[in-house]
Amino acid sequence: MATGYATCTDSLQWTWHGTVLTGLAHPTGGHRLYYEARLPGESHELRTELV
Repeated sequence: MATGYATCTDSLQWTWHGTVLTGLAHPTGGHRLYYEARLPGESHELRTELV
């Protein structure tokens, strides 16, 4: 499972920014999600959650 991020200014040419959400099976039966959160000031933070 993966979700990508792309932007477009004219609906024709898309700029790919990479994968922003992935899920990996966890040994305990859940899934661990890794994603990048955009913060104010154009900074980013890598986050992880067990669901």
